[in-house]
Amino acid sequence: MKGYQRTKSKAKRRKRPNDPSRKIKFTIDNEFVRISYSDAFEILKNSKFNKKKKFNFLIDEWGCDFQSEHERFLVEKHFKSPVIIYDYPSKIKAFYMRLNDDGKTVRAMDVLFPGIGEIIGDLKERKG
Repeated sequence: MKGYQRTKSKAKRRKRPNDPSRKIKFTIDNEFVRISYSDAFEILKNSKFNKKKKFNFLIDEWGCDFQSEHERFLVEKHFKSPVIIYDYPSKIKAFYMRLNDDGKTVRAMDVLFPGIGEIIGDLKERKG
Protein backbone atom coordinates (compact mmCIF):
# COMPACT_ATOMS: atom_id res chain seq x y z
CA MET A 1 0.00 0.00 0.00
CA LYS A 2 2.81 2.45 0.80
CA GLY A 3 4.45 1.80 -2.58
CA TYR A 4 1.20 2.65 -4.34
CA GLN A 5 0.84 5.98 -2.54
CA ARG A 6 4.44 6.94 -3.21
CA THR A 7 4.08 6.19 -6.94
CA LYS A 8 0.80 8.05 -7.12
CA SER A 9 2.24 11.18 -5.45
CA LYS A 10 5.28 11.15 -7.79
CA ALA A 11 2.97 11.01 -10.81
CA LYS A 12 0.96 13.95 -9.47
CA ARG A 13 4.11 15.96 -8.86
CA ARG A 14 5.27 15.43 -12.46
CA LYS A 15 2.01 16.75 -13.88
CA ARG A 16 1.93 20.06 -11.95
CA PRO A 17 2.44 22.82 -14.55
CA ASN A 18 3.39 25.45 -11.95
CA ASP A 19 5.98 23.29 -10.20
CA PRO A 20 8.95 25.58 -9.38
CA SER A 21 11.44 22.84 -10.26
CA ARG A 22 10.04 22.74 -13.83
CA LYS A 23 10.63 26.50 -14.18
CA ILE A 24 14.17 26.16 -12.88
CA LYS A 25 14.87 23.27 -15.27
CA PHE A 26 13.35 25.29 -18.14
CA THR A 27 15.72 28.16 -17.36
CA ILE A 28 18.81 25.97 -17.00
CA ASP A 29 18.09 23.92 -20.13
CA ASN A 30 17.51 26.90 -22.45
CA GLU A 31 19.71 29.78 -23.53
CA PHE A 32 18.36 33.29 -23.09
CA VAL A 33 17.07 34.92 -26.27
CA ARG A 34 18.08 38.58 -26.71
CA ILE A 35 15.66 40.64 -28.79
CA SER A 36 14.95 44.34 -29.27
CA TYR A 37 11.60 45.84 -28.31
CA SER A 38 10.94 46.54 -32.01
CA ASP A 39 11.49 42.90 -32.99
CA ALA A 40 9.37 41.67 -30.06
CA PHE A 41 6.64 44.12 -31.09
CA GLU A 42 6.59 42.71 -34.64
CA ILE A 43 6.41 39.13 -33.35
CA LEU A 44 3.50 40.00 -31.05
CA LYS A 45 1.68 42.13 -33.63
CA ASN A 46 1.85 39.37 -36.25
CA SER A 47 1.06 36.50 -33.86
CA LYS A 48 -2.11 34.44 -34.21
CA PHE A 49 -2.99 35.40 -30.63
CA ASN A 50 -3.07 39.07 -31.58
CA LYS A 51 -4.76 38.58 -34.96
CA LYS A 52 -7.47 36.39 -33.41
CA LYS A 53 -7.85 38.91 -30.55
CA LYS A 54 -6.92 36.40 -27.85
CA PHE A 55 -4.82 38.95 -25.96
CA ASN A 56 -6.70 41.11 -23.46
CA PHE A 57 -4.52 44.02 -24.62
CA LEU A 58 -4.04 43.97 -28.39
CA ILE A 59 -0.71 44.96 -29.90
CA ASP A 60 -1.43 47.56 -32.54
CA GLU A 61 0.91 50.53 -32.18
CA TRP A 62 4.69 50.64 -31.74
CA GLY A 63 5.45 52.10 -28.34
CA CYS A 64 2.74 50.29 -26.41
CA ASP A 65 3.77 48.87 -23.05
CA PHE A 66 3.89 45.06 -23.08
CA GLN A 67 1.63 43.41 -20.53
CA SER A 68 2.37 40.21 -18.64
CA GLU A 69 0.34 38.22 -21.19
CA HIS A 70 2.62 39.46 -24.00
CA GLU A 71 5.79 38.72 -22.06
CA ARG A 72 4.60 35.22 -21.19
CA PHE A 73 3.60 34.59 -24.83
CA LEU A 74 7.13 35.43 -25.98
CA VAL A 75 8.74 33.19 -23.34
CA GLU A 76 6.34 30.25 -23.20
CA LYS A 77 4.84 30.04 -26.69
CA HIS A 78 7.09 31.77 -29.22
CA PHE A 79 10.69 31.26 -28.07
CA LYS A 80 10.17 28.59 -25.41
CA SER A 81 13.12 30.02 -23.50
CA PRO A 82 13.88 32.95 -21.18
CA VAL A 83 13.97 36.27 -23.04
CA ILE A 84 15.82 39.56 -22.62
CA ILE A 85 14.11 42.52 -24.32
CA TYR A 86 16.19 45.67 -24.80
CA ASP A 87 15.92 49.17 -26.35
CA TYR A 88 12.44 50.13 -25.16
CA PRO A 89 10.58 53.19 -26.48
CA SER A 90 11.48 56.24 -24.39
CA LYS A 91 7.82 57.20 -23.89
CA ILE A 92 7.12 54.09 -21.77
CA LYS A 93 10.25 54.25 -19.61
CA ALA A 94 11.50 56.66 -16.95
CA PHE A 95 12.77 60.09 -18.01
CA TYR A 96 16.25 59.53 -16.58
CA MET A 97 17.05 56.58 -18.83
CA ARG A 98 19.74 57.16 -21.41
CA LEU A 99 18.39 57.88 -24.88
CA ASN A 100 19.82 55.80 -27.74
CA ASP A 101 21.22 57.46 -30.86
CA ASP A 102 17.92 56.92 -32.71
CA GLY A 103 16.21 59.39 -30.34
CA LYS A 104 13.22 57.04 -29.89
CA THR A 105 14.49 54.27 -27.62
CA VAL A 106 16.34 54.07 -24.31
CA ARG A 107 19.06 51.78 -23.02
CA ALA A 108 16.88 49.59 -20.87
CA MET A 109 16.29 45.86 -20.71
CA ASP A 110 13.93 43.41 -19.01
CA VAL A 111 14.49 39.73 -18.26
CA LEU A 112 11.42 37.54 -18.80
CA PHE A 113 10.84 34.10 -17.26
CA PRO A 114 8.19 31.40 -17.78
CA GLY A 115 5.08 31.60 -15.62
CA ILE A 116 6.03 35.06 -14.38
CA GLY A 117 6.92 37.44 -17.17
CA GLU A 118 9.29 40.24 -16.20
CA ILE A 119 11.46 39.40 -13.21
CA ILE A 120 14.10 42.13 -13.41
CA GLY A 121 15.04 45.18 -15.43
CA ASP A 122 18.13 47.28 -15.88
CA LEU A 123 18.97 50.62 -17.42
CA LYS A 124 21.72 52.99 -18.40
CA GLU A 125 21.23 56.41 -16.83
CA ARG A 126 21.82 59.66 -18.65
CA LYS A 127 25.27 61.22 -18.69
CA GLY A 128 26.08 63.95 -16.23
